[in-house]
Amino acid sequence: ASTKATAVMDIFLPLGFAPPVVPGTGFATLGGGVANDVHGKNHHQAGSLGQHIEWLDLRLPSGEVRRIEPARDEALFKTTLGGVGLTGVIERLCLRLERVPDPSVVVLFGATGDLAHRKVIPAIYQLWRTNLLPHEFILLAIGRRPFDDDSFRAEIRTALETHSRILPL
Repeated sequence: ASTKATAVMDIFLPLGFAPPVVPGTGFATLGGGVANDVHGKNHHQAGSLGQHIEWLDLRLPSGEVRRIEPARDEALFKTTLGGVGLTGVIERLCLRLERVPDPSVVVLFGATGDLAHRKVIPAIYQLWRTNLLPHEFILLAIGRRPFDDDSFRAEIRTALETHSRILPL
């Protein structure tokens, strides 16, 4: 619990794993992050740090150390999240890490065609809008009809307005 979030990143990021939530400062410890139930810039997607804790060992005011799990000790667990130490001192915890997706490139042949406009591009757009694409995602569009960047973007916008379940931004 006294490990800083940056230390976890230094160790596990090269292995392809990262905490789903990282505090805005590198000086925060994981225990402090749980005690304050911190969230990162992706709160709308990942929630707060407490939502990714499997268990924590809590030293109660009596001196007893108790393993607290969300399903088994729901009230005490929820009170400890954001409780700024009022329920006890967090000595250890188990943080669920997430696999960091590899950067990816999708090459779309026929990007100026009807199938791409009606199905493929709206589907990729929906994946992007619902945060289901890797952070480093590139779509390389190749087509037979000549377009400059601006006219192709306008064509795609029209296709999304017509065929997408989620309207374009």
